[in-house]
Amino acid sequence: MKNKFITTIIIILILLIAFFVYKKSSMQSISQKTTFTQGEEQLREQYGTTYFIEARELFGEPIREEMVGSQNMGEFHVELYTIYSQKRFEEQGLQLKEATWEFGSNHLVTVWYEFLNSTWQATWKPVHMIVYEKGTEF
Repeated sequence: MKNKFITTIIIILILLIAFFVYKKSSMQSISQKTTFTQGEEQLREQYGTTYFIEARELFGEPIREEMVGSQNMGEFHVELYTIYSQKRFEEQGLQLKEATWEFGSNHLVTVWYEFLNSTWQATWKPVHMIVYEKGTEF
């Protein structure tokens, strides 16, 4: 009788542990699984390496999407000058697609994409991204 009781308790404990492990690892969005600092590296990998069409499929429609060129660049875009010269924007008319998604309740992710027109596919390739708190003024 005592062995049956102990066996029952052990089985119940194993089931409870399995339930909580499953619950903790179940499918959730990245913002629910990790805090901002823990998820930033994963965010950079996901958003920074995903072409625009796939990013829309993975992360949903961006909350903001626009084209950026020399005529509408501001302080928010200053980091882009480390990738492209101002001359390229002004004289060559470089245009980048800018897309912004929400990350959790407090942060935004903005990714800039350059248009690539290869022989087999025309697509928007990610070139730079930033993660910042909502309400940040640039």
